[in-house]
Amino acid sequence: MPLLIASALAAASATAPAAPLDEGDVAAITESVDRSARRLTALARDIWTYAKPRFQETRSAARIQADLEVAGFRIEAGVAKLLTAFIASAGTGGPVIALIAEYDALPGLSQSAAASRQAVPGHVCGRNHGRQGIGADCRGPVPQHRQPGGSACRV
Repeated sequence: MPLLIASALAAASATAPAAPLDEGDVAAITESVDRSARRLTALARDIWTYAKPRFQETRSAARIQADLEVAGFRIEAGVAKLLTAFIASAGTGGPVIALIAEYDALPGLSQSAAASRQAVPGHVCGRNHGRQGIGADCRGPVPQHRQPGGSACRV
């Protein structure tokens, strides 16, 4: 049964390979990331300041959703009845580029620069940077990079 499920998933997800990126594609993607750098740095700094114990990271979730919505993504909040889970999507049809980011914190850690353990909820894992990949104008050059036959990507 697991082999059948794996085979069905592989067949359903098979698409023609993308054309290789040329220098112009790489330059367009680099420019898009550079244009987003200030916004993404602010996002990382904001999220760093928020404590994020699991299932309580509503402030981080709201901040990320707002940022993605401004960037043109459609937001579906409250996925699986979790206040902190959401799906952000852009584009239609074509192959799908799926990204996942988690942003909870490990218990008993904080961003305090103290030499001893602090009883302050927070994080020290660098998880404030994990969202930057999803924020680097994914709607720009990456989805515009056409597949053979001209179909666009969906993010």
